[in-house]
Amino acid sequence: MKQNAKWIPIVMKKKDEQTEFASLQECYRHLRTLESTAGCSNTEVYEIINNGIDNDKPWGEYEFHTTEEARKLRASRKTRKR
Repeated sequence: MKQNAKWIPIVMKKKDEQTEFASLQECYRHLRTLESTAGCSNTEVYEIINNGIDNDKPWGEYEFHTTEEARKLRASRKTRKR
């Protein structure tokens, strides 16, 4: 897959498993396949990821991480919820 300089790499951890995604969108697409997100709206799924990487809030057994550089770039975005 071709990398875009503006993509934010995401690492999703569940217990001893770790899955790496090239972008937030790729992580979102993976989460939409899980039964646990079946009742969630698209916005709610993005909020799960964003809360994980911006606020270090786990979602059930899942944790979401990104690089420190990506966190700094995201810190001043207009859509950030505090």
